Amino acid sequence: MPSFWHEKPSDWQCGDSDGMTQWDESILARKRALADDLKDWQRRTGGSREEFADALSVACGKTVKVAALNDWLAPSKPHRRMTVEFEQFWLKVTGSLRILHLKAGEIGARVVRSSDLPERLAEASIQEERWKRIKNKVLREMMTETAA
Repeated sequence: MPSFWHEKPSDWQCGDSDGMTQWDESILARKRALADDLKDWQRRTGGSREEFADALSVACGKTVKVAALNDWLAPSKPHRRMTVEFEQFWLKVTGSLRILHLKAGEIGARVVRSSDLPERLAEASIQEERWKRIKNKVLREMMTETAA
């Protein structure tokens, strides 16, 4: 079963001074994000890990045990990761996009809620117009310098 980290990207660093690789840092960051999601869910609902595991089980139609949940969150168990099949159900139960923001950031992308889309498109349109004006100004200046 593929996990969030199915394959290590070939262009990621092999290690730095503390022995951590980008891959290791990514795994730990994702585990922290999942743990933060769970804590937020517990604060919001007053539920326990067992109740969260039950909610996740109901959402996905498969039994999720607390032991598996603990493994997914444990920084000391980097090879025990939540599989991709549970991601959409995790998002549904927690209501958090934290893990998607993290994953998107790793590839230089951003996550936008559909309710924010019109505003984001308007911002992009304004930005595009600015770039067009700058490009045209630079081209005019170049043509003026060439003509002189």
